[in-house]
Amino acid sequence: MNLRTGNKYIVMRSVKRLVYLGVLVVLAFTGCAKSDILPLAGGTYTGKLNFSSSLGIVYTHTEKPVYITFDNGNYTTDFIIPNVNSVPLKGTYALKADTAIAFTLASQLFLQVYPPPYKLDAQYKREYKGDSLILTLNIPGMLTTYQYRLKRN
Repeated sequence: MNLRTGNKYIVMRSVKRLVYLGVLVVLAFTGCAKSDILPLAGGTYTGKLNFSSSLGIVYTHTEKPVYITFDNGNYTTDFIIPNVNSVPLKGTYALKADTAIAFTLASQLFLQVYPPPYKLDAQYKREYKGDSLILTLNIPGMLTTYQYRLKRN
């Protein structure tokens, strides 16, 4: 084997290694795309609904605990207006990019006069702290923030 043939062999081997390395780098950055949607553990969450105003006043709205049960894109909860008999509500939810969750109430015409926090029919920001779920709703133009503070049962 002369020097010229040996150099070709070394160059070809180096080029092959570079090609393999390039393919591995491309696969590493495109092969396993990370989802932007945080999962939600199904089951029942219990807690309370807080109202907080821009003046710093926090008010807990419910006399009894609020519950929301999540099950494969469906939710169940109670109608939580004080002094109204408990009415089970059902609807669907969809996890949106990053930390949003959109609730859609199944048709209950008499509830349409109530704002979204009472009937879970809006898009909320969701946040997890251990086994706790915090759902926050800011309605544009209103000075109140609605927040469900729930713990998984």
